Amino acid sequence: MWANQKKGASIECDNFRTWIRQEPMRKANDYQEELILKHTSALTLDYLNLGLDVAIDNVWRPDSILNMINIFSPVALTKAFYLQCQPEENHRRDQLRIGSHVMGKRLDELDEELRNFAWPDEVIHFDSTNMSVEETVTKIESFFP
Repeated sequence: MWANQKKGASIECDNFRTWIRQEPMRKANDYQEELILKHTSALTLDYLNLGLDVAIDNVWRPDSILNMINIFSPVALTKAFYLQCQPEENHRRDQLRIGSHVMGKRLDELDEELRNFAWPDEVIHFDSTNMSVEETVTKIESFFP
């Protein structure tokens, strides 16, 4: 929604992962995070060079977020967000997803992993449990001048 409002580009990184048809390989190497980061960075830089604002939708580990900030900051105002919500709400939202985007049992595993990371100060955290998509986008936009 943020990218739509900006008339920019939205990169949904799960799509890159689902191109891999071998399930074990898709899940290898921390769900192919390094490969996804490589694809995402190249595509983002191409879009930024076209003058587009870019929203990247993915679950990243802290080191990958710092890598992206280092890559994109020289050419664009870069913000990273960690949107959390309560487990019940997270499961409700997961049921709204379709196809390979449904996380199912992986949802709780991932939530625990994310909560245990030491997050860098550059990552903006907020709880979106009781927020609509519109309210979430408005909050994100508030961090941009």
